[in-house]
Amino acid sequence: MIRPVRKRHAVLLAAMATAGENTRSLSLKAGVCEATISEVLNLRVNPTTETRRKLSAALGMSQRDLFSVEDSR
Repeated sequence: MIRPVRKRHAVLLAAMATAGENTRSLSLKAGVCEATISEVLNLRVNPTTETRRKLSAALGMSQRDLFSVEDSR
């Protein structure tokens, strides 16, 4: 069974692709554990405020643009 992609997931993946980042390179650039990025991408956890700040800064985006998308269920 294929799990539907959530909007928040798609926004983060698109931002990573645009910036030419994968989980490892983003981890190093943002100072966030690669496992944490993977868990955020797989919708297992919601990122903390600090993680949101670091990821958005590393991707050159505002936190609002990167994380304010609501998933419709």
